[in-house]
Amino acid sequence: FASSSGIMRLDRRSGEWESFPQIGFEIRPPYRDIQVNSAAVWVATPDGLLKFDKERRYWRLFDTSDGLLSNNCRRLLLDGDYIWIVSDAGITQFYWNNPQRSD
Repeated sequence: FASSSGIMRLDRRSGEWESFPQIGFEIRPPYRDIQVNSAAVWVATPDGLLKFDKERRYWRLFDTSDGLLSNNCRRLLLDGDYIWIVSDAGITQFYWNNPQRSD
């Protein structure tokens, strides 16, 4: 779940809520789509693709300087090491697990 107060996750087995750390930089609402895989939580925002690294517990923002067609992300689809991003400029296939990139 996402709101102006932050992002939280419900553990269905335990019934407990987990709060993710504050992002630490300005991201405009709304959070349009959220997808989760074993490595990260992904959030589509008007400022780009927001990633929360579960292992290292930090946020990173990907934008046009990282290869997105637009920062105005609307929908996400996880596909293995790729994430498909629908934006106002079209669809980007983003290789999020690129070993050449340092997060």
